[in-house]
Amino acid sequence: MEFRQTLELRSITDISVAPEISRERRIPDGGARTARRPGGLPDRGGRPSVLATADRFGSPHTSLITWLVARDARTVALALDRRSQHFRNLQENPRACLEVLGDGLVAKAAGGVRVATEQMHSAPFPCAMVEVELEEVRDHTVLGAVFQSPSYSYGPGKEHRHGVAAAVLEELKVAGRNR
Repeated sequence: MEFRQTLELRSITDISVAPEISRERRIPDGGARTARRPGGLPDRGGRPSVLATADRFGSPHTSLITWLVARDARTVALALDRRSQHFRNLQENPRACLEVLGDGLVAKAAGGVRVATEQMHSAPFPCAMVEVELEEVRDHTVLGAVFQSPSYSYGPGKEHRHGVAAAVLEELKVAGRNR
């Protein structure tokens, strides 16, 4: 029988603050491992993560998102297209799960959701600011495996999206400071 390790982290900031800092954690068999905390994940925003929601019948929906920031140890804010299946799902079933992806770490962050702002000013389409009040954060890394964070770039003619993404991420951060 294989033992699958899942370590509970104190908060999302355990995986999102202090770039490139290592720390030792004890695992149930008495051993230890060192895990790097990846910088810019997601407190600075823009790192790819997987968002999972379910409709009122429990049918799941997932997609890759990058417009999210950790506001504090208990709150993640994300920008969500109001025309999306995720937005419809969250109106029927206000719970979400994120799989946060970064160099050397994969973590689950889950909790209840609320719409903080119906329309973000910086988004060029109907986009709501959604807050996830974290109830659980778990380390999903695997001993002996080194995860490399996914990355993306914009194709020719789409370079302007860098500016849009920066503006959306800044609005997510500023709204958190103003609360």
